[in-house]
Amino acid sequence: MLTINLSERPPSTRILCLDGELDFFSAFQVCATLDECRAAGATILVVDVGDVGFVDASALGVLEKTWPRLRSLGVVVEMVNATERFHWVVSMVGLENTFQLAERRRPLLVPETSAQ
Repeated sequence: MLTINLSERPPSTRILCLDGELDFFSAFQVCATLDECRAAGATILVVDVGDVGFVDASALGVLEKTWPRLRSLGVVVEMVNATERFHWVVSMVGLENTFQLAERRRPLLVPETSAQ
């Protein structure tokens, strides 16, 4: 089972925090959520996979078709907080260039502050 927690940073960033198992079927749920966010005006989509305990190649195959399509529409799509295991699966299926996983963990839900 996969849970998607959606948050936003106005005006145009949506953050999807995934928790659970990312398989063939749940990947379609992620893609549908990404499409809904884009349709609602989001131009930056961040997918946090730090709490994904399981990912398989079929899920990555589903997501692989969505990433280039969203990018061709001018949407920035980023996958962050991948575990070593997640990195390993991505590299085993040869999708490092598609997902360009962020190397470091970074807080996503902390409000941005301005320098004074």
